[in-house]
Amino acid sequence: PTLTFMRRQSKESALAAWKEAWSKNRRDETERNRQRDFSVTNTFEPSLKPPPHFRRILNRRIYGLVLQCRTGHAFIGEYYQRFVPTEDIACPCGFPLQTCKHILLDCPRYNAHRHILNVISPRHSSTIKDIVGTSDGI
Repeated sequence: PTLTFMRRQSKESALAAWKEAWSKNRRDETERNRQRDFSVTNTFEPSLKPPPHFRRILNRRIYGLVLQCRTGHAFIGEYYQRFVPTEDIACPCGFPLQTCKHILLDCPRYNAHRHILNVISPRHSSTIKDIVGTSDGI
């Protein structure tokens, strides 16, 4: 077999294993992730290429922020609580725990910008799942 064929086989094998692990994790994660609120964003099947709704995001910075919010690995209180316990976890607005959900939906510091979510996607701006867990929201 050629090197190209072997690479393709390797990619296909890795993707199949990833999809299997993802499917198993989706079944098991409901209880585990209730505290972290990550399961609501884990709705897209694994792919080796970004799906169309991610390719529409042309700004690299925005793409990075969306991924941080979807994975829970953003420089906010929720992340610090798990990985950097010496950092303050409160939101600057005074809310005790800064989360992506709080920032996107409730934080008064961003009230002036929240209308953008309604303009871009009026049907998908009321829950964190709608905003970062659906292709329309993203």
